[in-house]
Amino acid sequence: MIDGRELARRIDKRKDRLWRDERRLAAVADDAGRLLSNSRAEEAKAWARLAGMRLADDAGALSGRIDGSAREAATILERRERRIDETRVEIKALEGRAETLTLDLEHAVRIAADAADAAGRRRSEALAALEKDEVCRTAAAGVAALRGQAAKAGEKTTAARAELEGKARPYLAEPMFAYLWERAYGTGNYAGRGVFRMLDRWIARLVGYDRARLDFHNLNEIPRRLASHTERLQTDLAAAQAALDAASRIHTGPAEEAEAEADRRRSEAEDLRKRLDRLRPELGRHGRELRKAAERNDADWLEAAAALGRSLAGDNLDMIEKAAALTPDPEDDMLVAGIRAARARIAEAERVSAAAAEQLADVRKRRKGIEGEAEFLAAQGWDDDESLFEDELGNAALIQMAEGQLAPYSYRVKLNLRRKSKPRPVVRHEPSWSRDAGSVWGRGGSSDEEAGSRRTSQSDEFRTGGTIGGSGGFVTGGVIGAVVGAALGGDGAQADAASDFSTGGDF
Repeated sequence: MIDGRELARRIDKRKDRLWRDERRLAAVADDAGRLLSNSRAEEAKAWARLAGMRLADDAGALSGRIDGSAREAATILERRERRIDETRVEIKALEGRAETLTLDLEHAVRIAADAADAAGRRRSEALAALEKDEVCRTAAAGVAALRGQAAKAGEKTTAARAELEGKARPYLAEPMFAYLWERAYGTGNYAGRGVFRMLDRWIARLVGYDRARLDFHNLNEIPRRLASHTERLQTDLAAAQAALDAASRIHTGPAEEAEAEADRRRSEAEDLRKRLDRLRPELGRHGRELRKAAERNDADWLEAAAALGRSLAGDNLDMIEKAAALTPDPEDDMLVAGIRAARARIAEAERVSAAAAEQLADVRKRRKGIEGEAEFLAAQGWDDDESLFEDELGNAALIQMAEGQLAPYSYRVKLNLRRKSKPRPVVRHEPSWSRDAGSVWGRGGSSDEEAGSRRTSQSDEFRTGGTIGGSGGFVTGGVIGAVVGAALGGDGAQADAASDFSTGGDF
């Protein structure tokens, strides 16, 4: 016999074996499928190459072929010829545009160069004229002087502001001075009246505000005056620059116009160059299409060859092999040999794939059957050590079910019929000496006065749930009666009668 826990372990072990077999067969089927796919692709590729050789060597390779693949190949070739013609026309147009743009670009580059040279000459002439013009020279000197003065004044203003920030901090850190300064005390803007004016005057005398206010005022006045001086210089500089521009425009005007013309010509040349750059990749793409067509490597040619290959695949391979042997090119012979080898691999892969699929379905079915029995055992709660089964259910019958020789429902019937429960030990209940049954000393004895709360005064008899004697029959399964009879000196009958008083032991 084996218990349910051991049976569940053996079922899981068989299930794992079937899982391994299933994965192995699945891998075999997958390998066979890949071999089948690759072999078919190789055969199709060989047919396509053979068809391409037929199309290239024989313009009438499609004549007489009336199946759908041959018609498809003819349609594709017609479309290819139209596309090649259209590509040639497009290339011719693009080449014409490219030639025109190239000529225009060369002309624009020459004009831009001439314009740049003219602008350079105008600049040189303008500079020479400015050097000779006394008014312009004087105005330029004045602008230069004002620009230097304005720069220095700006530097001094910045330095004075930085110095003010450092020197003003002690004044403003004095609370009384800061208070009077904020109220504009000592100036026409002071608005204090009455007692507040009197208090402010007293505070000013106390801290010496009048002298400090004059110093602080002068400290703030320096950056303001420098800033005003800088602004006046900037204004004078702007006016002097405007006067210089007006005086020199008579000389610089033609140079500026020539520079603008040179910029425009350079922009036109750059635009033509960008248009030509966009045209060249398109021209190159069409050229590559024509080269592929000439090399019979374009998409339409490959598609037509594949369609003709599908048509040739329906012909007798022996006849095709004989026709290939008559050609001087050995490539078609090698292609036919490759087709034969690919077909042999396809047949073998189909056989292996079918056998693996059949075995895989059988193993999967048996694995699911064993899983169902494992789930049934767990659902019934029989996968424990309290359930017992015949050893056959964990060996021979389990092997038969795993190998498909025994149906799962037959195994389940055996589980139901041959399950046994492990025998349990007999539990004998001892007498209860609770408060309801009393104690061996009776109830209400004087020796147990401290436990009197647990006793009653109804009865003092010796009992364990009943009474000894005619009304009770104190019997618990032992042999105490014989001992009591012997102690009382009774005969054998009395001893046998007293044996009703027992507890299940020697007592």
